[in-house]
Amino acid sequence: MYTSGPRNLRRAAVFLVVIATFPGSAFLSGTPDRTGTEAAAPPTIEVIGELIRTGHYPEAEAAARQLLPQVEAAHGPASIQVAALLDLLVEALWQGGRAKGPDTRALAERALAIKEQVDGPSHPGVAVSLNALAMVLKEQGEFAQARSLYERALRIREQTFGPDDPRVADSLHSLAGVLLRSGDYEAALPLYRRALALREKVLGPDHADVAKSLNNLALLLWNMGEYVEAGPLYERALHILEKLLGSDHPLVARGLANSALNLWSMGDYDGAKPLYERARTILEKKLGPENADVATVIDYQALLFHDAGDDGQARVLYRKAQAIFEHALGDDPRLAESLHNLAVLERDAGELDEARRLFDRSLAILEKVDGPGHPDVAKGLNALGLLLRDAGDEDGARSVLERALRIRQDTYGPDHPAVGETLLNLAEVLDAGGDPAGALNAALLAERIGREHLRHSVRGLAERQALGYAAVRTSGLGLALSLAAEAVDPDARRKVWDVFTQSRALVLDEMAARHRAVHGVQDSAVEQLAQSLDSTRRRLATLAIRGPEGESPEVYRRLMDEARREEEDAERSLALRSVAFRHDQARAGVGLADILAALPPDSALVAYAYRGAVERPGPPRGARPESRGEGPSYLAFAMGPHEENPSLVRLGSAREIDGLVRRWREAVGTAPGVVRVARRRSEDDYRQAGEVLRRVIWDPLVPHLQGARRIFVVPDGSISLVNLATLPEGDAYLLESDAVIHYLSAERDLVHPYEEPAPGEGLLVVGAPDFDAPASSSPISPQSAARRPPARARDGGARRDGSSSAPELDRGLEPHCADFRSMHFSPLPGARAEAEEVAAAWRRGGARSGATGGVLRLTGSAAGKAAFKQAAAGHRVLHVATHAFFLDDLCPSALTSGPATPSREAGPPPPVKGDSPLLLSGLALSGANRRVAPGSPVDADDDGILTAEEIASLDLSGMEWVVLSACQTGIGRIQAGEGVLGLRRAFRVAGARTLIMSLWRVEDEAAREWMKRLYKSRLSGLSTADAVRQASLSVLRDRRRSGGTTHPFYWGAFVADGDWR
Repeated sequence: MYTSGPRNLRRAAVFLVVIATFPGSAFLSGTPDRTGTEAAAPPTIEVIGELIRTGHYPEAEAAARQLLPQVEAAHGPASIQVAALLDLLVEALWQGGRAKGPDTRALAERALAIKEQVDGPSHPGVAVSLNALAMVLKEQGEFAQARSLYERALRIREQTFGPDDPRVADSLHSLAGVLLRSGDYEAALPLYRRALALREKVLGPDHADVAKSLNNLALLLWNMGEYVEAGPLYERALHILEKLLGSDHPLVARGLANSALNLWSMGDYDGAKPLYERARTILEKKLGPENADVATVIDYQALLFHDAGDDGQARVLYRKAQAIFEHALGDDPRLAESLHNLAVLERDAGELDEARRLFDRSLAILEKVDGPGHPDVAKGLNALGLLLRDAGDEDGARSVLERALRIRQDTYGPDHPAVGETLLNLAEVLDAGGDPAGALNAALLAERIGREHLRHSVRGLAERQALGYAAVRTSGLGLALSLAAEAVDPDARRKVWDVFTQSRALVLDEMAARHRAVHGVQDSAVEQLAQSLDSTRRRLATLAIRGPEGESPEVYRRLMDEARREEEDAERSLALRSVAFRHDQARAGVGLADILAALPPDSALVAYAYRGAVERPGPPRGARPESRGEGPSYLAFAMGPHEENPSLVRLGSAREIDGLVRRWREAVGTAPGVVRVARRRSEDDYRQAGEVLRRVIWDPLVPHLQGARRIFVVPDGSISLVNLATLPEGDAYLLESDAVIHYLSAERDLVHPYEEPAPGEGLLVVGAPDFDAPASSSPISPQSAARRPPARARDGGARRDGSSSAPELDRGLEPHCADFRSMHFSPLPGARAEAEEVAAAWRRGGARSGATGGVLRLTGSAAGKAAFKQAAAGHRVLHVATHAFFLDDLCPSALTSGPATPSREAGPPPPVKGDSPLLLSGLALSGANRRVAPGSPVDADDDGILTAEEIASLDLSGMEWVVLSACQTGIGRIQAGEGVLGLRRAFRVAGARTLIMSLWRVEDEAAREWMKRLYKSRLSGLSTADAVRQASLSVLRDRRRSGGTTHPFYWGAFVADGDWR
């Protein structure tokens, strides 16, 4: 459920089966849990049990109903014998698909009441009837009551038989099943695991019940998106089925289909295709080629081919499946689903008339069988609305989409993602029909629904999964941005910016909140409340993403309402006990009005927005005749100090701007040549690239920023890698203008709605690590680190203009993944001198300048990973001068324990270790080169490589400044709306208020000089924003006075992000 996956997976998932029974193993019996005090059951009861075990459910029901009056007459209506027969009757009804029958529940309740009266509430025989009633309630959608009964049955069996009895495993399995149905995956997982382990121990590895546990545990993991773990479980279950039932049994076919879907989920189409084909062959042989189950497999084959892009083969398979459904079932929901799937294919292929015919027929069947208000009808109407929009029939599209919206709101409630999806489709139709105001309102409502669902969903996800979902969720922002840019009414721009601010960096905020919860909770009661809230939110998100999946609309709406009430109760309870949670709630509620009110006097705010492609078909009536399809682009909001309303400016296509940024970065990140002619050419190339970029991303905003002395910038997309201050303006740079530019991760960073953590004390300097030092898991003592004498620095032959007669020492490497384990880090002599100078500047600054507390210096072999992690917390400022690294996204794991082993199965590489993009960047510390020395032991706790993921786990909540004097510490993988995933994100998650980082390679001596100016400015009393500007300005002016190059390579790499004060 937690990954985007192929588009048709949720449709195909219905074929995943929770294996309930196998021939010869019934889940119920009238006698196993009884202890011998009862009279022997009559032979006719045994016959009924055998009928159930062999699948003859109608015959078993008829025999039980015929026998019941006789047993009542012989033993009394409240006898144990009657209760045993009622248990069998209930099982026959349940297995025969009649659990929702008018008298099934009453029969189960009567059996339970008899046993409780005769044997007492804790008798093991009561557990049988508890299970029977729970199964009936589960099928009737009463999951909470069913769960309570299953839990009671489990307690009885554990107390009677001990924890290792197979009947305990049965109860665990049943309880996990109802939790799975109700969307509580977190609670179901340990129960399925325990049931599997118990059955393997007691029954052996090849028992039918073991296969059942394997299959259902795999199903749960599949729903959780854990495809890699689910795969071997499905394979083991399939192996057992083949061994017990033969290779051509229908249950083997279902097992093959389960494995196929799991491979499909991982994008392994070639691996899934032969499994589906084998499943189809088995069913054709055993059930006949015209059987509906055969058609079901063929339909899934068609979905798979459609997803893989082979529309021709998909079309053939759809039609074959439909012919079988027609013959075997007539007007059946399965036929309607297949017609719908083919209609989507034809619509995407541009065959609108054929698609319309298929949609109409599918809808007619669904309305006839399920009724006009069924959610499947809404799904069909939603798809039909898009077709009518594409055909230019806006009135027809609007009508069917409004009907779909009403059905989904009635079924799911007003805040469900499916409602948001239909609202977004309706917004596009209203836009095409010339109603921009209605389109904007619908788009913003769709965005609010999608945003809130994301906010709830990410609480239970790893960061990689959360970012993946954030990238694919339903969002109305793209259309809203386009409409706002065209709108004359300033309120439209204000409304859209308000929504945009609340949607930006949601995953970053969640990771930071999660971090605060881990490090800030000392109260066990608060911790339990927080865990309870996380659990309820995960369940609500699961239910929303999963959809009804076989439940009736009434049952599904009840599940959603129940989960929402549980979440609201948990939020209220936690808010009463936790200040941190109240702070997070306050931050989540920050809007544009709060942000603009927090702007300092004479300040402006600029917020860049990457907008993905937007579907905007033009209406045939000619109101807007140009093509309305809009590719990815950049826009920017701006609010100047003398502006009454915000502006929204279109900047251009994302392809063009991203290309300009790449060219600019190549120019700014390349050191000018030593020879004067080459140096001049580098400067000219840079100025040309910078001028073009400035005209596109900055100049259009200047008219809206008049009078601003300080400009706060929230970047997005590739603009996150640009230092605007370095852009040339005539013979000067933007740095030299009157306004100070400062960066924020999100607009709401300006607002501080709660009391901030107390600042730390003192300075921690980590610099010039001895990369060749033996790794040690024992941190160096702070005292010895501070006393360690400086090493003799090697002169790099620096010239006055900063060029070098020897190769320049850069504080960064950008290796290919395959080379990472053999990567060698070179010494940084300037970093040691820098560390000493920063420490000395802090000591000179004194309390008057804010330099309170002492200095802890970790250099040389003392600058190890373990020492860093131990010393980091509690300091006010952290200064790091070392190498940084960044690995590209092709690296499946930044830190493997050995050579990668190729998989024998087709498909994508395994996920990055820890499922985190923060493993792709980090810092090199003492002993980093020893991790690859032949025969050297490597301790992961002190291997010399400190990844961004490890940094994110530190407690830096009192740290006001983190200064990363290393190469490219501000770069990483970019995700629109979330920023740069790397070191800058890790330190923000860890709690640091401001991060000073570099955007390109930094020459060792140039970094040292810039840092001297930075601390001099800061300790003289300047704010962070002013100190960063002054450091760059000071270096630039000195270079200009000395006749050296003014290329920004030497003075513009560092920027600050976070608290500007």
